Amino acid sequence: MVDALSGKWNTSATQGFDSHRRKRTDLAHRPKRPWQPTGIVFNGSSTDFQIQGWSSVFIFATLDGTISAWAPGLNANLATIAVDNSANKAMYTGLAITSKPSGNFLYAADNTNNVIDMYDGNFTLVKSFGDPNIPSNFSVFGVQDINGLVYVAYAVPNVGAGGFIDLFTENGTFVKTLVQGLQLNQAWGMAAAPPWSRDGRRVAVTQFQANESNSIWLTAVDGSGAEEVVPVKPILRGGPFSPDGRSLLYTYRKDGSFQVFSIDVTN
Repeated sequence: MVDALSGKWNTSATQGFDSHRRKRTDLAHRPKRPWQPTGIVFNGSSTDFQIQGWSSVFIFATLDGTISAWAPGLNANLATIAVDNSANKAMYTGLAITSKPSGNFLYAADNTNNVIDMYDGNFTLVKSFGDPNIPSNFSVFGVQDINGLVYVAYAVPNVGAGGFIDLFTENGTFVKTLVQGLQLNQAWGMAAAPPWSRDGRRVAVTQFQANESNSIWLTAVDGSGAEEVVPVKPILRGGPFSPDGRSLLYTYRKDGSFQVFSIDVTN
């Protein structure tokens, strides 16, 4: 729920049913207003991203161009809006965070203005950055900070073929385009595989398709070897890698219910 006067999120657990009639419990829930939460990150710093002097634990980005933080020391049931960029018609479709003891940054993917908004530990806008060489019909969609580098996924709004994944430094400097082409369709979620393989780290990308069907691709961090490891399935969601890095977990709807599967990705 949201406090209508303060504009804060009520993070008390509420129960209801989702669009597929599955019972679910929500930690943070907003009423039917254009405030839909998209990205969520965990803040491991005790000094950055404080709310009224209290450390925040989870930080949320929303489609209405706001960023909210939940500081349980301040209020265990309410998350407070820390950034409001709605005046610039921002629409945040993803959120990433650095993982340092201090001096951290947030990266919010503004799909409307086609930039990544970079905020410091005081929720102050540092800069906005992006790739001016990406075709104009593509816009930023997903963002992730992996091992000190920022990965940005570009997609055609409203489901279109093709896509790009760019690599930036944490100060917003463009490094290179890692992956591009038809195999990326509404690419959004990205996660790093543990450094178990001899050829280094890999990135798992969830590719959004039409009709709520997705696929999962793996690629090396240099952009080579992109391959589809889980083909298109209904309501597919990629999960974590196993501790030894040999398997990838994922879930999708099968026979009317959601089930969890794993796939060997060593080869």
